[in-house]
Amino acid sequence: MNPSHSVLTDCELINPHTHSAVKVHKAILASGSQWFLRVFCRTKKELQHKVEVPRPIAEIGAPIDAGTDGQHCATPVSDEIVNRIVKYIYHNQDFNVIKAEINGGNVSQIYS
Repeated sequence: MNPSHSVLTDCELINPHTHSAVKVHKAILASGSQWFLRVFCRTKKELQHKVEVPRPIAEIGAPIDAGTDGQHCATPVSDEIVNRIVKYIYHNQDFNVIKAEINGGNVSQIYS
């Protein structure tokens, strides 16, 4: 399923680095992620139509994003990573769906 082509989407997932958006369903994201569930439960309904993807937590020794609280990585999150996370959630958190797409260069961004 490609959520970006769905007529029934009710939210856009925004990449904070590229400002690109992926149309998604709040119910699917919330059922597949405690983080998204908290965001939708704690955010006013009128603000839920756009949700920014969280910036990855910086690994020890990694450059820090000066615009954050000093804990988040300065390395940009690619649209490819955002799409991979959405794909994982939309496929009922089946790791096998994205397993071949994970490598040493992107594993820390996917799991942070």
